[in-house]
Amino acid sequence: MKALVLAVLVIVAICPIIDAQMDSRRDSIKQAMKHSWEGYVQYGWGMDNMKTISEEGYNWLYMNLTVVDAIDTLWIMGLTDEYNDARAVIESYGFAPDKFISLFDVTMRVIGGLLSAHSLTGDELFLSKAEELERRLLPAYDTPSKIPYNSINPQSSKARPDLTTNLAQAGTCLMELYYLSHHTGDNTFSETAATVVDSIVQMPHDIPALYPIYIDPVTGKPNKDTVSIDCDGDSFYEYLVKTWVLLGGPNSDSEDASNYRGMWDDSMDATIEYLIKVSSPSSFYYTTSMTRNIPDNVMGHLGCYAAGMFALGANAFNSSIPNGNYLSNTHMQIAKELIRTCHETYISTATGIGPEKFKFHEGSDFSIQSPEYLLRPEVVESYFYLWRYTHDEMYRDWGWDAFTAINATCYAPAGFTDIANVDSLSTSLLNDQDPYFLAETLKYLYLLFSEDELVPLDKFVFTTEAHPLSIFV
Repeated sequence: MKALVLAVLVIVAICPIIDAQMDSRRDSIKQAMKHSWEGYVQYGWGMDNMKTISEEGYNWLYMNLTVVDAIDTLWIMGLTDEYNDARAVIESYGFAPDKFISLFDVTMRVIGGLLSAHSLTGDELFLSKAEELERRLLPAYDTPSKIPYNSINPQSSKARPDLTTNLAQAGTCLMELYYLSHHTGDNTFSETAATVVDSIVQMPHDIPALYPIYIDPVTGKPNKDTVSIDCDGDSFYEYLVKTWVLLGGPNSDSEDASNYRGMWDDSMDATIEYLIKVSSPSSFYYTTSMTRNIPDNVMGHLGCYAAGMFALGANAFNSSIPNGNYLSNTHMQIAKELIRTCHETYISTATGIGPEKFKFHEGSDFSIQSPEYLLRPEVVESYFYLWRYTHDEMYRDWGWDAFTAINATCYAPAGFTDIANVDSLSTSLLNDQDPYFLAETLKYLYLLFSEDELVPLDKFVFTTEAHPLSIFV
């Protein structure tokens, strides 16, 4: 009895210490966000991206991208004044540049950012802006194959034929367009997205449920038979399971929901059989691309999202489904093993940050193939999911180590910057900060050290750009 009382007293004493540590870590991440935002306000206001060493902004999407991509992070972190400034920009901006821009980027970054702000705040301004912009983008989907062109001029609504698009560019529209239909009552958007997926599925492919990542959008045929759930394929597969969640999972009346979950299950069966490998001697799980049935044994930082995706697929609505989700235990084990690999790529470098790409070798695990770090979020994104689903403090510790390394290595006068070589303590700084650092990397880190009730996973699902959308009820 005395031992039990002593144990309880120890827990009671430790809890405030742990809470204070989490508060301190969360505040440090919030300060990093404020530093990045203030640099943007001072030197890049109205521009898309920041050169954070030379202290200047520049455009490439011509959409006030940092503002739109980061506004939901400002809201989540309680940065009210900054949020209000961002909202004022969005209210006054027309989102119709007379430029040919990327449909993929404007959909996941701009449409997604606007819809996330609507989900979190209920402010109809954001929904109205998103709907108006998306109507100008719809001609990009009007192609002979119904696989969209990726070049669109939002002012003229003219699309420009591309010789090649990729699977991710073509298919990363499901969540945003279904959300628009649900909240506007116009099924044009969801039907457009569903037609894209149907066209992809009908495309010639050698391995069932794995689709070539390089596509001719005119003919709807592959330009190459490479398959991958990493770069250029990633968010297509991610959106299958996440759209199932968005639509309400097993609680949805829509056949589309169960169809997308079924497609994802089939694709992950094929992924496990063909694209997930295990290294030697350390048994690191990794994903590989494959061309003509030959794996390249290269995994990218981008591919580390897959750990979070498998964890989501294993756990979403799991308790409300008889016998649980399909292969739930297997998918969760893969999630844990993949993130163990990605963590190893961080702790094995001089800076404590993982590289852009790493290649696996028989008998010697992996080596760095592309040494840069581009402020990417995928590793901390998966830490976030694994923390939420396991509450294993290890994932918070890993996330804090990653943030500490990024803060020490990538800090710049007007924000943070990409670096050239993660394995050198004297690495060159590349003078660029993409808005996804604010939209994704810092958001996931902040949520990693927050209570589960802040953007709970039973009420929201994150897009590929980390924009939380409220699940349909």
